[in-house]
Amino acid sequence: TERLLEFAETVKGSKAEKTVDLSWRENPLQERITHALVKGLDAFIIEDIEQARQESEKPIDVIEGHLMIGMNVVGDLFGEGKMFLPQVVKSARVMKKAVAYLNPFIEAEKTEDSEPVGKILMATVKGDVHDIGKNIVSVVLACNN
Repeated sequence: TERLLEFAETVKGSKAEKTVDLSWRENPLQERITHALVKGLDAFIIEDIEQARQESEKPIDVIEGHLMIGMNVVGDLFGEGKMFLPQVVKSARVMKKAVAYLNPFIEAEKTEDSEPVGKILMATVKGDVHDIGKNIVSVVLACNN
């Protein structure tokens, strides 16, 4: 064990400093949202979604436009085998956070006299890969109620 400890001391390195590359923050809004979704980064998503909401006619347009464009890229990368399920789950969490931020604005737009179109029952096995898609579809449908 003495020899192992001596050897461990010779190969022990110092802590490497983590440098975070934020150069992607200088990109146009759509590219930033897509990057955040693809990489599963939620640190700036609310800020970017608020900017998109300010620039859009309706909050639902942010979901149907900016967010769906980003999720389509995620879907394409997954289909090509360049993204794997854990990464898709991270992307879905970022999407969910963005939609949760937009929900109060969407609800505020609904008028008191608007009638619900109908009800849809959607289900998957909890934790199943299809659960992500079901959640996205249910959010989009709920927003269009």
